[in-house]
Formats: sequence, C-alpha cells, structure tokens
Amino acid sequence: MFEFGSNLLWLDRVETITQAEVWLELHTPDTAKAAKHLDESNVVRCDTVEKLPEGFDGFWISSPANIVHLVHGRREDV
Repeated sequence: MFEFGSNLLWLDRVETITQAEVWLELHTPDTAKAAKHLDESNVVRCDTVEKLPEGFDGFWISSPANIVHLVHGRREDV
C-alpha cells in the first residue's frame, strides 16, 4: 500500500484475475441509499468480481468504461 496524502494505492494479487486492472473505491455514509441511486441510474452491479467478507457494508459496481469500483460505508483501518 502507498499513501499519497488522503489517497491510498493498493497493489493486491487476486487469484481469479488474469490481467492487471485498476479498481477504485468509493466511500458513502449510506450504502443502501447509494445502491438505490446507482440502480436507478442503470449502473451495473458486479458483486461476483470478488467475494466480500460476511457482514461487509459494501458492494461492487462497474463503470461504463468497465472499471470496477468498491462502494462501501466505512473506511477500513489500514
């Protein structure tokens, strides 16, 4: 992990991914409201991209450019 001011860059190895990808992370105070808004805006959910921990307050989406985003309600301690 690299920290640039308030931005973090994670370099992770994921066994199911065969090529380099850029994934972005978004924080929201209300994941249910965010999910509803994104659904109404026809944003594609892609929760199968990587299993999230049980009870995790978040979900995966894909942008129109097929960039994966993690939307979640709390910032994890790193």
